[in-house]
Amino acid sequence: GLVAAFLTSRYETVVATDINQRATQTAQLSRELLPETAKSRMHVVANDVAAGIHPGTFDFVCVNAPWVPAHRADGRIYSQGGETGFELPRRFILEGTELLAPNGIFIALCAELAFLDGTNALRDLIEDFEHKGFTTLIEPTSAPHPFHAAAAGTAETLPGLESARHVTVVMQRKAQ
Repeated sequence: GLVAAFLTSRYETVVATDINQRATQTAQLSRELLPETAKSRMHVVANDVAAGIHPGTFDFVCVNAPWVPAHRADGRIYSQGGETGFELPRRFILEGTELLAPNGIFIALCAELAFLDGTNALRDLIEDFEHKGFTTLIEPTSAPHPFHAAAAGTAETLPGLESARHVTVVMQRKAQ
């Protein structure tokens, strides 16, 4: 909700979505604290990623998908990104980019996982978008590592994990 509130200074319409009721309540509180002119531009919707939202209608989509591997999330549903921590970010990237209008920009925060066998699901996914004509960038953030390959239990749960880092993914859809 806080990011959406900030975006009201730049965009005519801002939609904040989350499946978690507490998150939507917090976003609604952020909205209520805005000046009246900005408040009318921000809409808070309880929603599962992009379900029910028309594709191709947004100039900017920004997501902070849960990216902590389920075994490391200590039961906190809001932070669980799936078995490896990339399953939900992958879904957010796939569905979020569908919302972009031509020249629209997509930004996501997530973990990048590199495995000893050369596997890197984020890089592979981004490469697919490049083949579809998107301009892409993966930039490390200053956030601490989401988890370490050497951390207790990680090697057993994510065998072959070589490295993990928190990144910002930026993509732009080409004009049609």
